Amino acid sequence: MIGIKTPEEIKIMGEGGKILAYVLFELFKNIKPGVSELEIDRLAEELILKKGAKPGFKKVRGYKNSICVSTNDVVVHGVPKNYKFKVGDVVGIDCGVFYKGFHTDMAETLRVSTINNQHL
Repeated sequence: MIGIKTPEEIKIMGEGGKILAYVLFELFKNIKPGVSELEIDRLAEELILKKGAKPGFKKVRGYKNSICVSTNDVVVHGVPKNYKFKVGDVVGIDCGVFYKGFHTDMAETLRVSTINNQHL
């Protein structure tokens, strides 16, 4: 059975969501040609920890990364690798934050550009 959240729990979940939105915003600012998926993964963990949260995906047994990266033909839940982004790549980032006992999860996609990152 799913319990009904208290106003305080909903507030905490909102705070976790704000942390996650901040992290994704910063990640997408850093996805540029020549930057690797693993560099973005390390940045995600650093940003999450600085905000007082934990990488939610690291709570999944056997998963060692803070994000999933789906580049080009990878549909969903790609594991970050040493692949370096190129202009025109389509990159999906899925990230989860665990904050004060609650999980938040969000994904977004962009096309890599030299001018600016263009959200699809």
